[in-house]
Amino acid sequence: MNRREEYLDQLKTKLDTWNAEIDRLEVQAELAKADIKDDIHKQLSSLKNKRNNLKTQLEQVQNASEEAWEDIKKGIDLTLDILNETAQSVATRFK
Repeated sequence: MNRREEYLDQLKTKLDTWNAEIDRLEVQAELAKADIKDDIHKQLSSLKNKRNNLKTQLEQVQNASEEAWEDIKKGIDLTLDILNETAQSVATRFK
């Protein structure tokens, strides 16, 4: 397996993890107090948009030339960092 295939497999696993995390946060949001529920739903919407952006980037890597996928990977890594920060922000609202 080459590096790109390994990266794609890792990325698909991360997307599955994000899907599960978003589902978990949505359940928590429904149980949240009314005064923070709207804000949490806005943050979850942002998180979903970022996840969808990651899916699009995954498709770009799959279709990219051997030379171009490394550049796309840099954007994906940045998106993953932003996803982590957003998820942490949402999770702290429940504490």
